[in-house]
Amino acid sequence: MSRDLIHIVETAYCIERDAQQWYDALCESLVGLAPGDFGVMVYGYDASRPDEGVDTVGWAAAQVTDEFVEATLALNRDSAPQQVRQFYHAGILCGTVSEFYERPADAPPYGEHVQPHGYPDTFGLSASGPTGVGVAVNSPFREISTITKATRQRWFRIGAHLQAAFRLRRALTRNPVDPEAVLEPGAGVIHAEPAASSPNARQTLREAAKRIEAARTGSTRQNDDEALSLWQGLIDGRWSLVDRFDSDGRRYLVAYANPHEVSDPRALTLRERQVAGLVGAGESNKAVGYRLGLSAGAVATLLRRALDKLGLDSRAELIWLHATLTTRNE
Repeated sequence: MSRDLIHIVETAYCIERDAQQWYDALCESLVGLAPGDFGVMVYGYDASRPDEGVDTVGWAAAQVTDEFVEATLALNRDSAPQQVRQFYHAGILCGTVSEFYERPADAPPYGEHVQPHGYPDTFGLSASGPTGVGVAVNSPFREISTITKATRQRWFRIGAHLQAAFRLRRALTRNPVDPEAVLEPGAGVIHAEPAASSPNARQTLREAAKRIEAARTGSTRQNDDEALSLWQGLIDGRWSLVDRFDSDGRRYLVAYANPHEVSDPRALTLRERQVAGLVGAGESNKAVGYRLGLSAGAVATLLRRALDKLGLDSRAELIWLHATLTTRNE
């Protein structure tokens, strides 16, 4: 079995597994790769009601103690509204507890629930959608620790895929639909529904499939940074490509519509809403481009259009507006 970061991405997009199988497989793929010293816990969460804490909707753990699992579940349940917003409404956030709190032992509820069990610090990755629903990864350290800028970028990218896969699984569970396109690796689009049938859409999907295949093979796969840069969080802000096998074991890539949805203020287009929502949550243009599969120039243009329509002059004002609306809508 491959032990690289791309394996985590591949596992996340195995969407045909049932929920517990998905958590178990994802957890197994993370062991030994997530920052931390004592194993890993992965869980889905619903933090859409900050005043009620964080509802853990499914989880799996490996090579961590039962006490760590129970402490994490209790921490989620007992988090104050401000902490829920800080960690579960911030898009993709990763780091160690000590990078957010100078003294983790004094940080409620971490100091109350987790630190007493012999975990002075913990790596955490939270990848949420705009309503505070997403997936998280925790891995405890044996001492106070920090992560490097390069590690943070890698796990941001992993988080983009975990959130996209989690969102797609939830959508298909609630409303099973057919994919909008089917591709054969190396041969391009062999079937497309109207939404993916234009020459531009076909070319976009074909080029994305080539990049994904390159990320999964050969020496590129062994270079985490290069592989993750090729396999972006979405394709043209709309599609996720996942494997599908026919009865003979032949592999195809199928494209599901999986847009990062946000609310629709003042008639912004879907792309403008996506960019404005992610920038408003505090993400950089580069990070937004990776999550949506858009170029830096496209993100900058869409952001400018969104700011103009909203009557704002800067991204700082957009971040303030996002925080205000998020609090008001709870």
